[in-house]
Amino acid sequence: MKKGILMLTAAMLAGSSFSQTILEETFNSGLPGTWTQTTLSTDGGWNNGTGTALSSASFPIPNTGSNIMATNDDDCNCNKSADRLISPAMDLSSATTVVLTTNIFFAGGTYQGATETARIEVSTDGGTTWTNVQTLTGVAAWTSTSVNLTAYAGMNNVKVSYLYNDASGWLFGMGIDDFKVFQPSPNDAVLLSSTLNRYSLTSTNNTLGLEVKNNGANPITSVTVDWNDGSAHSSVIPCNIAVGATATA
Repeated sequence: MKKGILMLTAAMLAGSSFSQTILEETFNSGLPGTWTQTTLSTDGGWNNGTGTALSSASFPIPNTGSNIMATNDDDCNCNKSADRLISPAMDLSSATTVVLTTNIFFAGGTYQGATETARIEVSTDGGTTWTNVQTLTGVAAWTSTSVNLTAYAGMNNVKVSYLYNDASGWLFGMGIDDFKVFQPSPNDAVLLSSTLNRYSLTSTNNTLGLEVKNNGANPITSVTVDWNDGSAHSSVIPCNIAVGATATA
């Protein structure tokens, strides 16, 4: 059998429509005046610059190609137990579904018995009280993080904050970039990657692995996979991917 070239696409079975951006910030021009922060540290808390400029010996931040916001406990060795970066208030009164995405650099390190933590929190009273919507897991790389904020749809005074806590130790830090809150299209599946044994393309029984992210407002219950090995093929793969989640199928 002649070995063909495998080409893949993945999509939700149902159609999709355009998403609507509610608030977006890249931090390329610094911290906007509409954003605020609170801190107990002596270095200003969250600072703006390139990954290199905001790095230190034990907390190197990979460059993203643009400016970011970061808090560096390794460099400061000060009280960063309450470094909070706060978005402006958002009016979600006309939204039905809401998703937050951010690129985050947070390793969740431990040093001398202390472990740093980070959370994404939401306030509906101007920042007087905060509710934890996601405790971040440490990953030693920039990671795209999604949070479903649909519970706050219909409210008109919603703020998001990023809270870093060094647990009163001498830890490392955290970086964020590309903040976006939006009302997603109903159905939006994104194919992040696919895997197939390169030596098995002539076989009639191969295992295909797909990494799919749900950027839509609805849970994904199946994806349609189309491929071409000289002839067109299509297959429906059942799955269960929550809003904002990533899974393999």
